[in-house]
Amino acid sequence: MKRANICIIGAGRLGRAAISQLAESGHNVMVIDKKAENLKFIREFATIEPIIMDASDINAMRNEVGLEDIDTIIVATSDNIEIIATLLELQTEINFFNNLKIAARAVNKRHARVLKQIGVDWIISPEEEAGIKMALLTVDKNFLNYADSLKEIASGVFAGSVTVKSPHYINRSIRNANLRQFNVNVVLIKRNKETFLPAAETIIQQNDEITIIGKIGDVTTVLQKLESIKK
Repeated sequence: MKRANICIIGAGRLGRAAISQLAESGHNVMVIDKKAENLKFIREFATIEPIIMDASDINAMRNEVGLEDIDTIIVATSDNIEIIATLLELQTEINFFNNLKIAARAVNKRHARVLKQIGVDWIISPEEEAGIKMALLTVDKNFLNYADSLKEIASGVFAGSVTVKSPHYINRSIRNANLRQFNVNVVLIKRNKETFLPAAETIIQQNDEITIIGKIGDVTTVLQKLESIKK
Protein backbone atom coordinates (compact mmCIF):
# COMPACT_ATOMS: atom_id res chain seq x y z
CA MET A 1 0.00 0.00 0.00
CA LYS A 2 1.24 3.50 -0.84
CA ARG A 3 2.06 5.41 2.33
CA ALA A 4 -0.94 7.41 3.57
CA ASN A 5 0.38 9.84 6.16
CA ILE A 6 -3.06 11.38 6.66
CA CYS A 7 -6.42 9.67 6.99
CA ILE A 8 -9.69 11.60 6.80
CA ILE A 9 -12.82 10.00 8.21
CA GLY A 10 -15.94 11.59 6.78
CA ALA A 11 -16.23 13.03 3.28
CA GLY A 12 -18.88 15.63 3.96
CA ARG A 13 -18.35 19.33 3.30
CA LEU A 14 -15.65 19.79 5.96
CA GLY A 15 -13.89 16.58 5.00
CA ARG A 16 -13.94 17.42 1.29
CA ALA A 17 -12.41 20.84 1.94
CA ALA A 18 -9.58 19.22 3.91
CA ILE A 19 -9.08 16.53 1.27
CA SER A 20 -8.74 18.97 -1.63
CA GLN A 21 -6.31 21.18 0.34
CA LEU A 22 -4.13 18.26 1.44
CA ALA A 23 -4.09 16.73 -2.04
CA GLU A 24 -3.08 20.09 -3.52
CA SER A 25 -0.21 20.19 -1.01
CA GLY A 26 1.04 16.80 -2.22
CA HIS A 27 0.01 14.63 0.73
CA ASN A 28 -1.05 11.02 0.35
CA VAL A 29 -4.57 10.98 1.75
CA MET A 30 -6.63 7.96 2.76
CA VAL A 31 -10.38 8.66 2.97
CA ILE A 32 -12.97 6.61 4.86
CA ASP A 33 -16.73 7.13 4.72
CA LYS A 34 -19.60 4.72 5.25
CA LYS A 35 -21.61 6.26 2.38
CA ALA A 36 -20.40 5.43 -1.12
CA GLU A 37 -22.02 8.55 -2.60
CA ASN A 38 -19.84 10.79 -0.42
CA LEU A 39 -16.73 9.31 -1.99
CA LYS A 40 -17.56 10.17 -5.59
CA PHE A 41 -15.96 13.59 -5.11
CA ILE A 42 -12.77 11.99 -3.83
CA ARG A 43 -11.78 10.13 -6.98
CA GLU A 44 -10.05 13.12 -8.59
CA PHE A 45 -7.93 13.76 -5.47
CA ALA A 46 -7.28 10.24 -4.18
CA THR A 47 -3.76 8.85 -4.24
CA ILE A 48 -5.11 5.82 -2.37
CA GLU A 49 -8.40 4.08 -3.07
CA PRO A 50 -11.12 5.44 -0.74
CA ILE A 51 -12.63 2.96 1.71
CA ILE A 52 -16.37 2.49 2.22
CA MET A 53 -16.59 1.54 5.87
CA ASP A 54 -18.03 2.44 9.25
CA ALA A 55 -14.97 3.79 11.06
CA SER A 56 -16.53 3.03 14.47
CA ASP A 57 -16.30 -0.72 13.65
CA ILE A 58 -13.11 -1.69 15.44
CA ASN A 59 -12.69 -5.02 13.63
CA ALA A 60 -13.02 -3.37 10.22
CA MET A 61 -10.55 -0.64 11.19
CA ARG A 62 -8.15 -3.22 12.59
CA ASN A 63 -8.27 -5.50 9.56
CA GLU A 64 -8.88 -3.24 6.55
CA VAL A 65 -6.90 -0.06 7.24
CA GLY A 66 -3.11 0.12 7.25
CA LEU A 67 -2.88 2.04 10.50
CA GLU A 68 0.88 1.61 10.64
CA ASP A 69 1.17 3.99 7.68
CA ILE A 70 -0.83 6.82 9.23
CA ASP A 71 0.56 9.79 11.18
CA THR A 72 -2.60 11.88 11.53
CA ILE A 73 -6.33 11.11 11.45
CA ILE A 74 -8.87 13.89 10.87
CA VAL A 75 -12.35 12.91 12.05
CA ALA A 76 -14.49 15.34 10.06
CA THR A 77 -17.89 13.93 11.03
CA SER A 78 -19.97 15.66 13.70
CA ASP A 79 -21.19 12.40 15.28
CA ASN A 80 -17.71 11.17 16.13
CA ILE A 81 -17.45 9.95 19.75
CA GLU A 82 -17.72 6.26 18.82
CA ILE A 83 -15.17 6.67 16.02
CA ILE A 84 -12.69 8.36 18.33
CA ALA A 85 -13.25 5.71 21.02
CA THR A 86 -12.41 3.09 18.41
CA LEU A 87 -9.23 4.92 17.41
CA LEU A 88 -8.12 5.31 21.02
CA GLU A 89 -8.76 1.63 21.73
CA LEU A 90 -6.68 0.67 18.70
CA GLN A 91 -3.99 3.06 19.86
CA THR A 92 -3.60 1.07 23.09
CA GLU A 93 -3.28 -2.17 21.12
CA ILE A 94 -0.62 -1.17 18.63
CA ASN A 95 2.74 0.15 19.82
CA PHE A 96 3.65 1.88 16.56
CA PHE A 97 0.28 3.65 16.61
CA ASN A 98 1.14 5.57 19.80
CA ASN A 99 2.46 8.61 17.95
CA LEU A 100 -0.77 9.06 16.00
CA LYS A 101 -2.32 12.53 16.19
CA ILE A 102 -6.10 12.86 16.10
CA ALA A 103 -7.99 15.97 14.98
CA ALA A 104 -11.77 16.02 15.37
CA ARG A 105 -14.72 18.25 14.64
CA ALA A 106 -16.69 19.69 17.57
CA VAL A 107 -20.21 21.02 17.06
CA ASN A 108 -20.28 23.06 20.29
CA LYS A 109 -18.19 23.85 23.38
CA ARG A 110 -19.59 20.92 25.38
CA HIS A 111 -18.66 18.54 22.58
CA ALA A 112 -15.20 20.13 22.42
CA ARG A 113 -14.69 19.57 26.17
CA VAL A 114 -15.59 15.89 25.81
CA LEU A 115 -13.21 15.46 22.88
CA LYS A 116 -10.41 17.10 24.83
CA GLN A 117 -11.06 14.93 27.89
CA ILE A 118 -10.93 11.67 25.97
CA GLY A 119 -7.63 12.53 24.31
CA VAL A 120 -8.17 14.30 20.98
CA ASP A 121 -5.06 16.30 20.05
CA TRP A 122 -6.63 19.03 17.89
CA ILE A 123 -10.24 20.20 17.99
CA ILE A 124 -11.88 21.95 15.03
CA SER A 125 -15.04 24.02 15.59
CA PRO A 126 -16.23 25.22 12.16
CA GLU A 127 -19.68 26.27 13.38
CA GLU A 128 -18.22 28.34 16.22
CA GLU A 129 -15.68 29.91 13.86
CA ALA A 130 -18.47 30.79 11.42
CA GLY A 131 -20.45 32.40 14.25
CA ILE A 132 -17.46 34.49 15.29
CA LYS A 133 -17.00 35.69 11.71
CA MET A 134 -20.69 36.59 11.42
CA ALA A 135 -20.46 38.66 14.62
CA LEU A 136 -17.31 40.42 13.41
CA LEU A 137 -19.08 41.47 10.22
CA THR A 138 -21.25 43.78 12.32
CA VAL A 139 -18.41 45.50 14.20
CA ASP A 140 -15.49 45.72 11.75
CA LYS A 141 -16.15 47.50 8.46
CA ASN A 142 -13.05 45.94 6.86
CA PHE A 143 -13.76 42.40 8.00
CA LEU A 144 -15.94 41.45 5.02
CA ASN A 145 -13.15 42.30 2.58
CA TYR A 146 -10.73 39.85 4.22
CA ALA A 147 -13.01 37.27 5.87
CA ASP A 148 -11.84 34.42 3.65
CA SER A 149 -8.19 34.94 4.57
CA LEU A 150 -8.68 35.38 8.33
CA LYS A 151 -8.17 32.61 10.85
CA GLU A 152 -8.51 32.86 14.63
CA ILE A 153 -5.40 31.29 16.16
CA ALA A 154 -6.08 32.18 19.80
CA SER A 155 -8.79 33.97 21.71
CA GLY A 156 -9.17 37.29 19.89
CA VAL A 157 -5.93 36.87 17.92
CA PHE A 158 -6.21 36.44 14.16
CA ALA A 159 -3.89 35.68 11.27
CA GLY A 160 -4.61 37.21 7.89
CA SER A 161 -2.91 37.31 4.50
CA VAL A 162 -2.91 39.75 1.61
CA THR A 163 -0.95 40.43 -1.58
CA VAL A 164 1.13 43.60 -1.31
CA LYS A 165 0.14 46.28 -3.81
CA SER A 166 0.84 49.47 -1.88
CA PRO A 167 3.76 51.56 -3.22
CA HIS A 168 4.29 52.77 0.35
CA TYR A 169 5.53 49.33 1.47
CA ILE A 170 7.13 47.90 -1.68
CA ASN A 171 10.96 47.79 -1.53
CA ARG A 172 11.03 48.56 2.18
CA SER A 173 12.37 46.22 4.84
CA ILE A 174 10.09 44.73 7.45
CA ARG A 175 11.85 46.93 10.00
CA ASN A 176 11.38 50.14 8.01
CA ALA A 177 7.80 49.34 7.11
CA ASN A 178 7.18 49.54 10.87
CA LEU A 179 3.94 47.54 10.88
CA ARG A 180 4.53 46.99 14.59
CA GLN A 181 3.15 50.48 15.17
CA PHE A 182 -0.25 49.01 14.27
CA ASN A 183 0.19 46.20 16.86
CA VAL A 184 0.68 43.39 14.33
CA ASN A 185 3.57 41.06 13.52
CA VAL A 186 4.63 39.79 10.10
CA VAL A 187 5.00 36.01 10.41
CA LEU A 188 5.20 34.67 6.84
CA ILE A 189 5.93 35.80 3.31
CA LYS A 190 5.01 33.82 0.22
CA ARG A 191 7.00 34.91 -2.83
CA ASN A 192 6.28 33.10 -6.08
CA LYS A 193 6.27 29.45 -4.94
CA GLU A 194 8.49 29.94 -1.90
CA THR A 195 7.16 30.52 1.62
CA PHE A 196 9.57 31.71 4.32
CA LEU A 197 9.84 33.34 7.74
CA PRO A 198 10.94 36.95 7.23
CA ALA A 199 13.71 38.70 9.15
CA ALA A 200 13.67 42.34 10.17
CA GLU A 201 15.81 43.21 7.11
CA THR A 202 13.71 41.22 4.62
CA ILE A 203 12.69 43.52 1.75
CA ILE A 204 9.00 43.52 0.88
CA GLN A 205 8.46 43.05 -2.84
CA GLN A 206 5.47 43.78 -5.02
CA ASN A 207 3.00 40.87 -5.06
CA ASP A 208 4.48 39.25 -1.95
CA GLU A 209 1.73 37.51 0.00
CA ILE A 210 2.24 38.63 3.57
CA THR A 211 0.70 36.96 6.62
CA ILE A 212 0.31 38.99 9.81
CA ILE A 213 -1.11 38.29 13.26
CA GLY A 214 -2.77 40.55 15.82
CA LYS A 215 -6.16 41.68 17.11
CA ILE A 216 -8.86 41.58 14.48
CA GLY A 217 -9.24 45.34 14.01
CA ASP A 218 -5.49 45.87 13.77
CA VAL A 219 -5.10 43.01 11.30
CA THR A 220 -7.82 44.18 8.91
CA THR A 221 -6.48 47.76 9.06
CA VAL A 222 -2.99 46.64 8.05
CA LEU A 223 -4.26 44.25 5.36
CA GLN A 224 -6.05 47.20 3.80
CA LYS A 225 -2.92 49.37 3.98
CA LEU A 226 -0.76 46.68 2.34
CA GLU A 227 -3.26 46.15 -0.45
CA SER A 228 -4.09 49.78 -1.20
CA ILE A 229 -2.61 51.16 -4.40
CA LYS A 230 -2.98 54.73 -3.13
CA LYS A 231 0.28 56.42 -2.16
